[in-house]
Amino acid sequence: MSNTLLQLYELFLHHPEISTDSRQITPGCIFFGLKGDRFNGSLYAAQALDAGAAIAVIDTPSQHHDSRYFVVEDVLDTLQQLESHLLMRHYDGFMKSGKLKGRTR
Repeated sequence: MSNTLLQLYELFLHHPEISTDSRQITPGCIFFGLKGDRFNGSLYAAQALDAGAAIAVIDTPSQHHDSRYFVVEDVLDTLQQLESHLLMRHYDGFMKSGKLKGRTR
């Protein structure tokens, strides 16, 4: 796991809610400023933080203003990596607890 992903995972443990819409921020969440063909969510990071987000994950360094901004190369890729890491941790936990049994042939 990269240092960036590890740092973001540690932040997620303290702020376990994620939002990708700056208009629907839950206080204390992590905002991911996704990009699309006609929008750039990083441009709404300040709005998300003002609305109560704890951290704004962006890939536009010029939008970085203080320590609440977490700059990555690609927001979508980072969100997908975090999601994958979280799913694997939960899967491993289920397997070790015996709540989820694997099938072998």
